Amino acid sequence: MWKIGVHNRIRARNRGGSTDPTRQHGAKSERGRGDRGVAAIEGAFVLPVLLVFIFGLFDGGLLFRSYLTAGDAVGDATRIGAIVGPDPYVLVNDPGNPADDVNVTGDYMIVKAIREGTASIDPQLIEKIVVFKAGPPGRGTPLRQVPNSCRNGWSSSSFWKCNVYPGQQAFQAVQTGNIAYFRCDVGNERACGWRPQDRNDGPQLSQIDYLGVYLRVRHNLLTGLFGEVRTLERAMILRLEPGEVQS
Repeated sequence: MWKIGVHNRIRARNRGGSTDPTRQHGAKSERGRGDRGVAAIEGAFVLPVLLVFIFGLFDGGLLFRSYLTAGDAVGDATRIGAIVGPDPYVLVNDPGNPADDVNVTGDYMIVKAIREGTASIDPQLIEKIVVFKAGPPGRGTPLRQVPNSCRNGWSSSSFWKCNVYPGQQAFQAVQTGNIAYFRCDVGNERACGWRPQDRNDGPQLSQIDYLGVYLRVRHNLLTGLFGEVRTLERAMILRLEPGEVQS
């Protein structure tokens, strides 16, 4: 046994190690403390990047949801506007009482569709709705065809053939049944830039107008890491459904 102990000490000395158990334990403790220090430094570098990535996914997901919601609402509104065209739309208030039915314009139905399609968005964030006379796809994308004076201003323009509606105000008119708000009546300029009854749906195919709908939405970012507000713009153009068409 004595020979075996001596032999082990000789082997440890040749390897540059120590046979003292207390010294070996101290070396292990120092290595453990060093590893923990390295891990803390690595965590200090990685954690902020990870948090930015998580917050970016959170903000980006909500922003993309609002973008898709606005696009779907504009699509539905444009299709309804193209179907109604220049004709008054009969809005049925009470199926059992035809006397309560009212005639509304295409713009009323367009704003109503946007209000329903953006129900998940705060109405105060719907900044502007523009109904404008557009052209065929060869003239540019829907957003490019929105007249700048209508996109940036707050008044309808008969020169540019557009009707400008502040979102919250227009939604309130739909909610209260204020049909006159969407008509070109005396003292009302909202629907006088391109009157719904002046939209052409025939009789010649070449005469049929293109209807465009533009929507601008403000989106508030929650985390604040990537700014405070983003502006979303969506637009769509469709040709009016033909009325009485002559070949």
